[in-house]
Amino acid sequence: MISSTAAPLILISACMLASAARLVAVDEPEASPWKDASGNLAAVDGPLWHIGAVPGADTLVASMRDHGLWASDDGGASWRQLGAPGARAEQGLADHMVFDPKDRGAFWTSGMYGFGVWKTAAGGATMTKLGPETHTEGIDVDFSDPHRATILITKHESERSLTLSKDGGATWTLIGDRLPAGTNFTCEPIILDAKTWLINCAGYKKDESWGIYRSEDAGATWKKVSEAGACGHQLVSSDGSIYWPALWAGTVVVSRDRGATWSQLGGPARGAVIEIPGKRLVALGEGHNQLLVSSNAGTSWAAIGEATPFPVKGLAYDEPRRAFITWREAKGQNSVLRWDLPPGDQAFAAHASALKVWNGEGYAGGGGWMGGGAGAFLKPTTSDHFDGTACLEFHVENAAAAEGGWNWFNWAQTTLTDVSAYKTLSLAIKCTDGADAAKRPTTVRVCLNCGPNKISSAAVDISAYGKELLDGQWHRLSIPLADLQVAKPPFDQHSVYELRLSTTSPAATPYSILVDAVAFAP
Repeated sequence: MISSTAAPLILISACMLASAARLVAVDEPEASPWKDASGNLAAVDGPLWHIGAVPGADTLVASMRDHGLWASDDGGASWRQLGAPGARAEQGLADHMVFDPKDRGAFWTSGMYGFGVWKTAAGGATMTKLGPETHTEGIDVDFSDPHRATILITKHESERSLTLSKDGGATWTLIGDRLPAGTNFTCEPIILDAKTWLINCAGYKKDESWGIYRSEDAGATWKKVSEAGACGHQLVSSDGSIYWPALWAGTVVVSRDRGATWSQLGGPARGAVIEIPGKRLVALGEGHNQLLVSSNAGTSWAAIGEATPFPVKGLAYDEPRRAFITWREAKGQNSVLRWDLPPGDQAFAAHASALKVWNGEGYAGGGGWMGGGAGAFLKPTTSDHFDGTACLEFHVENAAAAEGGWNWFNWAQTTLTDVSAYKTLSLAIKCTDGADAAKRPTTVRVCLNCGPNKISSAAVDISAYGKELLDGQWHRLSIPLADLQVAKPPFDQHSVYELRLSTTSPAATPYSILVDAVAFAP
């Protein structure tokens, strides 16, 4: 299945997703590589709602509220309205588009507030209304069937509303009542093959459960496979992984086994994820104005290009033109922006290979805990740092033994980090009283916690990696992850969330251990 998705330096934070820009005008900075691609859409009394890119084609499709669908074949320089007058969508807004992988001129759309369900053929020359519904949301088509006969849709903000057509949209049957009672709104269906389907349940209804449900018998029965509140434009990538935004949290959940099991995608990707050539994933970051790229299936992310001049709602990729397209819910100029990539792989050259979880420049969304005397603490400090503007201070107050930890994603139960692709834990470390041996700890041990059951790795003494690491100066320390993997029960590299430190000293004296630039490296 190929779905249109909108959706990203490794930001590690627990902050909520920033709101998309509304109907405001923001001037485009002159030096920005992002250029206006609104064309004649600027004159349509919109606003713009969603944009999809036809896979492999130089065609963009835009949804304008109460003005139907528009297409551009020149990167947004000009736009043409799809369908013939009187035989096209003129009300509401299309929120989901599903493009036929075998026929670039065919796609299906679903939308709310009077839009309904439509099939578009011949590159938009014709539009056919499918069924009587006018207030729909998600849609998917069984592309394993050459006849494209099986279609699933949902109704906007409606519980157990999953609806099936087995004849290409001529007739429809409600099958959402086969889901358990008490589930929240059914949102976006996924058809993996003729038998294997997924549906998400999420929304604002109180006392109704969230979750992802999976069927292996074409919707006859359903099994709950996740408690996640997945909701939004999903991606089924070329390797079969499924990426689905999580409602309100702004994070992403992922399945790598055709929806049978799910986990939280580590890193800073917020909202929907798209895939571009080279099996790269691209998403938006926390402020919804910075593109992020991953070359390792979301294990690590790095910023690419310049930030957009304002927060944007979504992201698409025009493959033949090698251009990223972003947009906001707005009308007029600069409602659509385009960035044409430079030749070759230049734009991705800065893709960092390390996964950073702390460097003092905003990667501090989690929290710290500390036990080591009544005045002990573990928190950020700007009084000293190795990199960025702040470091973590592990402060012991008159205790012979102390232990504390830093959760870079705040709580293990909500966000875990897969570090299985890395070989080294690296960090910068300094002892503030390194010049005074009487106030210097005799041992400093480092380990990693994974969980949600807080299983710890083996703890290693940093003196094994350098005798002068506590001399009062900053030192960069590299610990092979293999040294941490001898703990029993086995340490799970797929669910790391916390750096833990422990110290001992011969006398109960105050001192601080400063830690900065914490990262996992290949």
